[in-house]
Amino acid sequence: MKKVIIADDHPVIAYALEPVLKSIGFESSLVITDLHQIIKAIKTDTPDLLILDVDFHNVNSLDVTKLIHTLWPDLPIVIYTMHRSPVVAKQFLAVGVSGFINKTTDFETLKEAVLQVMAGKRYFDNEILISMVNYVEGSEKLRSLSNREFLIYYAVVRGKSYKDIADEMNISINTVGSYKTKISSKLNLFTKKEWRELAY
Repeated sequence: MKKVIIADDHPVIAYALEPVLKSIGFESSLVITDLHQIIKAIKTDTPDLLILDVDFHNVNSLDVTKLIHTLWPDLPIVIYTMHRSPVVAKQFLAVGVSGFINKTTDFETLKEAVLQVMAGKRYFDNEILISMVNYVEGSEKLRSLSNREFLIYYAVVRGKSYKDIADEMNISINTVGSYKTKISSKLNLFTKKEWRELAY
């Protein structure tokens, strides 16, 4: 039986997620509206997935997320928030979250995201991914990329190796190379310099 903890200080939102998650196999859910309770709840009954909002009163959710990932490194964490800031997204990415999804995302996309995360992959919706790259010109080109293509694009421009990207995304090195070729074709950019110039 798959279990999920939903941590959100707006219980209406949290409870609305329960039937959505139940439809993809999460038979047990616990809603937490006070982030001070989260560590105790995970210790008591470790879930298969944690869905976490960013905004909680008097609690630094980034620090709590970092602690959770340190104590339970195999626990997938999905941030579900109204935040669109690339700074916030990058901060949570850096502490090990598996997904970052805006609350305006429709439930079908949310289900897809959760299923990808549960399969060992990462999911960041395209709006947030695009905002994480500081670009002015070329934005329409970037919008043409799929979620996975954008993840690989962003990893490449940050200087990650094929092996690192393959390990992070649970795909083969050859698959990374194939994606890179496809991305280059879509963007009509064929050198590292051109990729970085579009991003920055």
